Amino acid sequence: MSKIIYLSQMKLSNKLKRDWFLDDFIKNGLDIEFWDVSEIINHNESPNISIDNVKVKEFADIEILEEALKQKHLISACFIIIIPRYYETIKVYRLLARYNIFTIFFLWGESPNIVRQGNIFMKLIKYLSLHKNILTSFTRLVKRIITKIYIKFELIKKYDICFFAGDVCRNYNNGKIMHPINLCDYEQSLVNEDIPIIANDYAVFLDINLPYHMDVDIDGYKRINVKKYYSELNKFFDRFEKEYKMKVVIAGHPTSDYNQEVFNNREVIKLQTANLIKYSKHVLLHYSTAISYAIIYYKPMTFFVSSGMNKYYDYKMTKLLSSYLARPFIDLEKKQSLLINFPINKDLYDKYKYNYIVSSETESKKSFPIILENIKNNFSHFEL
Repeated sequence: MSKIIYLSQMKLSNKLKRDWFLDDFIKNGLDIEFWDVSEIINHNESPNISIDNVKVKEFADIEILEEALKQKHLISACFIIIIPRYYETIKVYRLLARYNIFTIFFLWGESPNIVRQGNIFMKLIKYLSLHKNILTSFTRLVKRIITKIYIKFELIKKYDICFFAGDVCRNYNNGKIMHPINLCDYEQSLVNEDIPIIANDYAVFLDINLPYHMDVDIDGYKRINVKKYYSELNKFFDRFEKEYKMKVVIAGHPTSDYNQEVFNNREVIKLQTANLIKYSKHVLLHYSTAISYAIIYYKPMTFFVSSGMNKYYDYKMTKLLSSYLARPFIDLEKKQSLLINFPINKDLYDKYKYNYIVSSETESKKSFPIILENIKNNFSHFEL
């Protein structure tokens, strides 16, 4: 029987378990291991959850990881990589190439990108404006260039199989074999139950855990004032609830760890975002990968930013998405009306859907049978 090994910089969580098909592999009788290399790449104090039939190994040192990858029995192991390719992960990717590890990657979660808009000069200006200071920007730029060199000259090998979601990812040549599937969020919309969690009319806010998100430090973005941020959000929600006579429910980010008092005792619900959006009357957000549910269910959205987000990545990403989808954009520093009844543009929603969420060949199909069949056909050592 073959072994499936998840090599991850993310901690093992219920969301990862759900979205990266751990349950499906277990149901098919495969031996599953989860290798946590977050300590090698970026310090993460959160624990891994415990899952029956999944052996968790934590690696704090690159040399120890190398010793593990040398083991001959791994010839029958298939590695699912949950590590993006950036400068700090090159050392891990170099080991995968050195020991010719069979790798699978899920290329999904893309969205309209700030830096890719315009000519080379404009892209550079936009990139340099995102970070805390010019030194941080320059350092990150150099690291990006080094990473691209490693990829271009195949010092980091291509994934053996790269499953991609949407036409934008289709154009990336990241795998020896590229095969379409659908974004994990779309999978959840296919299985989402028809019973709403929340009674009566409500709007849902898509929390991104902005003040504490680990990507802020990884990418060198500016952190916002926590107290001011939540104060502005709650005032905005108060105004929304008063004007439109519907409560605001919080779709809590999976990495968040706060109680309902943060949002003035509004309901905070985690890992039920598909259901919350499906039955909502309106979606409030800055930007979020969970926007895919709002696209799938054709929900009206209002994008908004707090004062601390002005001029930086969070502001620009929110503004870009609102423009892409022709949806209202509200700056909380300004006195702007709430355009909740602003009609959606279905064509723009569909454009986003097929660019970033679903592949036309696999729409309405479950992804796991496609994944398993491709592993069987392309990994000679695979056995159920």
